[in-house]
Amino acid sequence: METRVSTNEFKNEIASIASRIDELSKDQHKKSGNYVTLREFQALQSAVDQKVNISEFNEQLETKANKQSVANALHRKANRADIDALLARKADIV
Repeated sequence: METRVSTNEFKNEIASIASRIDELSKDQHKKSGNYVTLREFQALQSAVDQKVNISEFNEQLETKANKQSVANALHRKANRADIDALLARKADIV
């Protein structure tokens, strides 16, 4: 009789431990669902790396174009039109 009681107590303890392990497993699964995945972390890191440094951006905005840079830009633009015209004539000839 005593053996039967200790066996039943042992089975009850085993069932209690199994139930507790199951609860802990479910809790751990819920917690792990809240963690950031590697893919999400890499996407976030990429977005942060692509952000503009505000001080560098402001510095670039503060610099003004001088006469030489404006003259060079206009000269390049004028040359581009000439080159496009020459290429168009060359394409017509061929």
